Amino acid sequence: MEKKVAVITGASRGIGRSIAITLAKEGYYVIANYNESEKAAQDTLGEILNYSEGCVLKADISSTS
Repeated sequence: MEKKVAVITGASRGIGRSIAITLAKEGYYVIANYNESEKAAQDTLGEILNYSEGCVLKADISSTS
């Protein structure tokens, strides 16, 4: 069975963090995107890893350039 993958933008805090952790609890591989706060993103990843697999990705997705 293939693992589902979710890319969550703004996953380092607030609603994005909650969604990332919820999906990890449901077995998703979670890619937690952040733009500014690496520490907060790593904290979120720590929670994700309690339930599933995942990683963090620093990227500014507000612009295509």
